[in-house]
Amino acid sequence: MKNTKTLVLSTLLALVFSIAPLALAQAVDTTPPADIENAPVVVGVGNGQVKLQWDVATDNVGVTGYKVYYDTISLKGQNTSNTNEKKQYAHSLKVDNVNATIVTGLTNDTKYYFAVTALDAAGNESEYFSPEAEATPVLSGGDLTTSSNSNGNGGNTNTLLSSQNANTPSANGNMNGAPSSSLPEVTDFTVNENNNALVFNWTPATSSTVIDQMLYTSKDGGTTYDAGVHMGLNKTYTLTTYDPSTTYMFKLTTKDATGAESKGVTATITTGVSDTLPSTKDISNLVSKFERVLSKYTITLTWSLPVDLTDIVSQIVYQSMDGSVFHQLASLAPTVTTYQIKDLIPGKYFFKITTKDKAGKESKGVVKMVELPQSGPAVALALFVAAGTGWMLNRKKKTTKL
Repeated sequence: MKNTKTLVLSTLLALVFSIAPLALAQAVDTTPPADIENAPVVVGVGNGQVKLQWDVATDNVGVTGYKVYYDTISLKGQNTSNTNEKKQYAHSLKVDNVNATIVTGLTNDTKYYFAVTALDAAGNESEYFSPEAEATPVLSGGDLTTSSNSNGNGGNTNTLLSSQNANTPSANGNMNGAPSSSLPEVTDFTVNENNNALVFNWTPATSSTVIDQMLYTSKDGGTTYDAGVHMGLNKTYTLTTYDPSTTYMFKLTTKDATGAESKGVTATITTGVSDTLPSTKDISNLVSKFERVLSKYTITLTWSLPVDLTDIVSQIVYQSMDGSVFHQLASLAPTVTTYQIKDLIPGKYFFKITTKDKAGKESKGVVKMVELPQSGPAVALALFVAAGTGWMLNRKKKTTKL
């Protein structure tokens, strides 16, 4: 009798371990990495080469690499989905999990357009291209791949560059300490607020020694600056995330190949009042429920409309994997009160719903976190085995008493 019970238990355990890998395999990662919201920055142009840097992307499991797309034809104004059914760039380059690379084999004195997507281990790719950057390689730019941070493998860099400077800036905003007075400065540096954005314009320095420009931000009149943003060789920039009713001082510097940086020129602006809709325009009672079919989940969101729908023309549904970086899922009619998201895998998700009026103003929105549990045949069978084992142990105790 003891051998029979042992055989049954062994058989059940073997069944668990044989089914568990199959159940785990069913939980295939189908969630693509988040879209890269900003255009890549051109940090150098060379002889048939362009060096790019871009923001780090996020993913529910983990980003494993990036794909750089480029062409002599811009996709602006066209549908920018990266799927095969939509408009595509003529060329692409896969890189490792770094956020900078050198694109080679380009034609000098020809303008190229660049965009970036993120990749994960399951082969998923960001749904949309990043905004475009443009650059023109030139013979006088030399060979960018001979710099110390390139490995000669298609221009991929060995060092992972952060979205900000790798060095800590000094109080004056220059990351390399004392500024250089020998580098030429940009001219006509201006900043204006227009349609919920700060728009920067300037005339770049006319010097082949300048390979990059840095834009620094200060909220205390220039006493301290942030870590800065690479501007490459661009002559315009648009900032869409900033505080209302705030006085900013911006500093724009130039840099050469050695890392030396100019003193910089500044521009100051006081932003206008908040352009978001009042809280009374937000939805309320945002509720979620989910159901599982095999290894995939469907989440259904329901909510109550704001009391005052005057001028509201749409509701925007966003999704995030970390609660901070959201990408748009859908634009709904102003009277819709439910929305479904299908084919989700186990994990934590954040959803935000905002309202938007005809002037383009958007409410702050209401956020809902939903955590989809890891479950399936292996888990259920494990629970069954645990219950069965307990039953056999109890039965053995009862038998001993006889």
